Amino acid sequence: MTTAETGVGERRFWRSGWLWRGIVCCCVLCVCLTPITFGDGTQTPPWAVGLLLALTYAGLAALIAGWRGRSVRANLLGYGMALPVGIAGLLLTLRFSATTVLTLGGLGLLGAGGLALLAGKRFSAGNGETIWLLLLGGWMRFCYVLCTSVTQRQHDVGDFVGNKGHAGYILYLYQHGHLPDFDVREVWQYYHPPLHHIRCAIWLHVWEFLGVAHDAACESLQMLTLCDSWIALLLMAWLFRYFHLHGRAFLTALALVALHPTFFLLAGSVNNDMLSVLFFLGTLVAGLSWYRKPCLWRMVAAALCMGLGMMTKLSVWMAAVPLAVLFLARFCQMQKGGHRRLVGQAALFLVLCAPLALWWEVRNAVKFGVPIAYVPELPLDSEQYVGNIAPWKRLLDFSWKQFCHVGMQFVWYGGDYFEWNPTIGLWKTAVFDELVTDVFYPQIHVPAIVLFWSSVLLSLAGTAAVLRFLGTPAKAQRWQRLALLLLGMGLFLNYLIFCLVYPHTCTQNIRYVVPLIPIGALALGMLCRNWAKCAGRLRRICVLGVQGLTFLFCLHAVLVYAIVACVGES
Repeated sequence: MTTAETGVGERRFWRSGWLWRGIVCCCVLCVCLTPITFGDGTQTPPWAVGLLLALTYAGLAALIAGWRGRSVRANLLGYGMALPVGIAGLLLTLRFSATTVLTLGGLGLLGAGGLALLAGKRFSAGNGETIWLLLLGGWMRFCYVLCTSVTQRQHDVGDFVGNKGHAGYILYLYQHGHLPDFDVREVWQYYHPPLHHIRCAIWLHVWEFLGVAHDAACESLQMLTLCDSWIALLLMAWLFRYFHLHGRAFLTALALVALHPTFFLLAGSVNNDMLSVLFFLGTLVAGLSWYRKPCLWRMVAAALCMGLGMMTKLSVWMAAVPLAVLFLARFCQMQKGGHRRLVGQAALFLVLCAPLALWWEVRNAVKFGVPIAYVPELPLDSEQYVGNIAPWKRLLDFSWKQFCHVGMQFVWYGGDYFEWNPTIGLWKTAVFDELVTDVFYPQIHVPAIVLFWSSVLLSLAGTAAVLRFLGTPAKAQRWQRLALLLLGMGLFLNYLIFCLVYPHTCTQNIRYVVPLIPIGALALGMLCRNWAKCAGRLRRICVLGVQGLTFLFCLHAVLVYAIVACVGES
């Protein structure tokens, strides 16, 4: 579907500041949900379950009514059904846990709403289907947070009792009110830039000032990362629209990121991963927006996003790759007299970004002699050390025995060996991380296999689509596509080098290269857009194959993580 074929209402929706309104709505919703749930399904009261299901039903009724052109008054009966839905949800909590009722009840309502939208005669990627996908993705993230404690399925977090890990880092700032006044290499994870940990410490102070118990306030930290994940989803939707994806091509790309398990997992992770991904995407969105219209405030937005991103996690520096490509391209295209303005904007970018990005590293280097790009190394005698395997074997050996178990292989977590192939580790952690396996959740054995293989096939198709559609010399959006191509290649190459320099199983994780997911989804959306109406039968079959795999992937992602949410803590 081309731009000219999209509806007038849809075009108005995407041009009416929807992104800023969506970001505000995510923040308000996060603040409103926190005192009701505190990110903990075991502490969510029955009345809150009924209220959330009733509001979900009312929202879907309004969405469907608006999509079908009905007035609010004509649909009062539909809204009135929200009351019995809420009462049913409340009563079900007498038999089942709040997380189970919210997960299955919400998915049931959203599934029924999706069928109602599909039954409409005007099926396209209009507002209805788009908002429905955003709601479904947001709901899955929320339910995952409810079933996941701040010490469960985390990376380098520790607990909120000791002084180590990200949890200890947050507690240190919370209790002392100042940055670490010692060599940050002495305590595990304190070397990270402090932005995420500072906001978490402030969040704890706010809720404890309001009378909330310390444990509940700590548990509510996941609401911050949940909000980050919601906003990141909106930014990825903006990215797909920027590259003119419409119709089923847009829905395919959006579904892949809305229902990708990586974003469920990151929503519940209280370390700095999700906030760094959000700022990375923000930098990309601001850079692309600036390239389309090089004005000062967009350059300022890019500088702030990148600076604050590196103040969260230093690896956000990779966002400089697409920014450099876009700036150089616009500089070469600029007419005489405009170069001075662009140079001024670039100077302002450096003035804003560099201090925010590097002050922490410079401070530690000056005061304690910590290297600027310091990364702690695990000992060579660690059980998960895989450096004894030849690099060529780690990179090129894809023997079938590594696929006998689709879950990440960690001997500590019931695996047969320690995973050593970086690419296979990437595939496995993208859908299961390290602990979502049939060892802890035997109920997911069959759907996990389908989820894994559909994900692998989509990643291979996405890689081919990136090379085909982002690397093509076509004039339309040439430099923007080149920027994303170089970013994707740079991220993957940097990941492989990282895995070889630090040869441990824990380094082989999707959380280090999360932006590869929206890049691949965008390329698959371009494939669906460009080949859907081609005369060649093979290309149309490829489109149907990608869309079919996407449906299979999304269906089983929802199924696997709905089971995880209902089963509870492993």
